[in-house]
Amino acid sequence: MVNREWKRWVTEKPTCDTHYSGFISVGIEDFYPALLVLTYGIPCSLVVIILELIHCLAMESEYEAVSKDAEVEEELPLLIKVYPRRWGILAVFFSFSVVNSFQWIQYGIIADVVARHYQIPLALVDWTRMVFMACFIVLILPACYALDKMTLPKGHHKEELFQDYLLDEEHPSGRERETLVLGKFPQGFPPKVLLQGLRWCVEVGAILTAAGAWLKVVGVPSSSYWLAMLGQTIVGSGGVFVLGMPPKLASLWFGPDQISTACSIIVLGSKLGAALGFFLPPVLVRGHLNRADIEPDLKVLQQIIAGSSTLVLVLIIIFLKDKPPLPPSLSQAQLRSSSKDLTIKEFLISLKRLLTSVDYHLLLWSFGINYGVLNAVCTLPNQLILSHFPGGQEFAGHVCLTIIVAGMLGAVVFGVLLDKTHKYKETTLGVYILTMVSLVGFTFILGTKSTILVYLTAATLGVFLGGYIPVAYELGAELTYPLSEGTVTGVMLIPGSALGILFTMATTAVLERWGDVAANMVMCGALVLGAALTAGISRNYYRLRANTLLGSISKE
Repeated sequence: MVNREWKRWVTEKPTCDTHYSGFISVGIEDFYPALLVLTYGIPCSLVVIILELIHCLAMESEYEAVSKDAEVEEELPLLIKVYPRRWGILAVFFSFSVVNSFQWIQYGIIADVVARHYQIPLALVDWTRMVFMACFIVLILPACYALDKMTLPKGHHKEELFQDYLLDEEHPSGRERETLVLGKFPQGFPPKVLLQGLRWCVEVGAILTAAGAWLKVVGVPSSSYWLAMLGQTIVGSGGVFVLGMPPKLASLWFGPDQISTACSIIVLGSKLGAALGFFLPPVLVRGHLNRADIEPDLKVLQQIIAGSSTLVLVLIIIFLKDKPPLPPSLSQAQLRSSSKDLTIKEFLISLKRLLTSVDYHLLLWSFGINYGVLNAVCTLPNQLILSHFPGGQEFAGHVCLTIIVAGMLGAVVFGVLLDKTHKYKETTLGVYILTMVSLVGFTFILGTKSTILVYLTAATLGVFLGGYIPVAYELGAELTYPLSEGTVTGVMLIPGSALGILFTMATTAVLERWGDVAANMVMCGALVLGAALTAGISRNYYRLRANTLLGSISKE
């Protein structure tokens, strides 16, 4: 019976009567066993991740039980600790970044197929990507306020609140540590101790991402483009909580010698999601001659995305925490000791402080230019490549994938470099200049029509384009401490998103009228301006200075 059903589903290949040999196109059913292994492997890997997270939490609880007395008896004025749980938190948010970033590019890489399926112009397909940037411009400030707004979650452990209470200099630490050892709390405790809204923001983002993904499943039929676009808009709204989060989560959970690395790993999640977005849609959604055959492929793709988004949402609800009981660094301990409820007026005052900083203004626009160029390069891959490689849609996808994967490598390498050297401005400026040089090389290498050279220059460009983002995030956090990292990053991304739309539309117009060399030269000229702005930034590393100063005081 199994054999009979198999023959009904998989058409038997015809017998070759000639001696002709060559390449023949195949369908998904021809590599069904590989897809079957992949289908079983993905859930198994997720189960392993869940088990590892549970094991990590169990080991941490055991470690805390053993070392609790030793921690309580510390005589430092500011208590700090780095928890093993931070890697589990990082893994959960990494997964969220992957599933959200995947959906940014999923329609664009198969633009011709999507346009034919929905019977719409290519310009509307381009908006499935640009809507992410539009949502960010509109929603980032409310998201930053929600992230910095502090609330006291119900059911939070008194012991964790008491650790924060000890950071207040008005309370004698020795006697209160003794009461904690005895399992008692001082009279009048707990005070008004308030926790960051990080978990709430990430949960909202994950819910929007999952809801939008399922709405796109409903919007698969060819007459339902606007339903699919609505789902894409909802996913883009959830993505607002991804882009501005890396430095915030890294500073809340990681020590000063790991912040840049953690930030880079989170950015790596966005790059991985985009890389999968370039790779998987062309594999799963084929350009069938019959328009009716596109819908089943598109539905399978959307169901995989929706299921993955739902699983990530469950992981976030189970494992994600707002912040650790004790701060991971002295700079975070100082911030906790002075934390209070954030009003809209105070939030606007913090924005004013940001926008009146000359160094931050220079970084704001230099970052916006670089981020806008990155979005333009990733949004217009087919147009740039096909002008030199006619019919090379698959090659264009591979080039974009190379840029994204190389960017993942650059993000990690430069993040580790920052943790080792703390040369924030020098690293940022160096990466910026090398980005500009790489784009010039990529522009003229396209004219050689050498696929090997195009891959090499694309990889080089990707290393510096992708590596710049976490480096700029960390420089912004250093220049603006003690202001919230989430607000700092969010405001930085506003001009980046706006310039991304502007560069995409401008380079499209220049490309159609003067060709790809002129379009790339426009972006290179913008990068020259951005490098000049970066060179004017001063070396005022306030967060690094706070960690160094508080560390020396604690030792004394």
